[in-house]
Amino acid sequence: RSLALARYDSGDFKGAARDLQRSIELQDDAYAYLYRFLARSRVGDSAGPELEANAGRLKDKTWPYAVIELYLGKRSPIATLDAAGNPDETCEAQFYIGQWHVLKGNTADAQAALKVAVATCPKTFVEYMAAVAELKRLTP
Repeated sequence: RSLALARYDSGDFKGAARDLQRSIELQDDAYAYLYRFLARSRVGDSAGPELEANAGRLKDKTWPYAVIELYLGKRSPIATLDAAGNPDETCEAQFYIGQWHVLKGNTADAQAALKVAVATCPKTFVEYMAAVAELKRLTP
């Protein structure tokens, strides 16, 4: 999964989606599902049906399941933040909400959420690194 995340951060969304598929084949992982959805969406694929099918295989509906629901249109950004149970989950929520705004074309809202993620996520979190990379892509 590490290579896939590095590809995602560098903007190689197609390569990230391919590597994440391999990761998912080895183990069900909600975070891999989320990143694969994002990577596929960034290259114009209709990734919602696959995310919904993958989510149906998850036995554990705790965090980050609320983010999956956000991406499937079953939860709002505010409700996603409300579902975060601790500061780490809140920082992750900000990153994933920022990505949701990117997909919707809402650059200003994306930047705002991603800046909060950068300010609040531990620097060791993949969401921190991805938020930094995304902010660079969004800044002209």
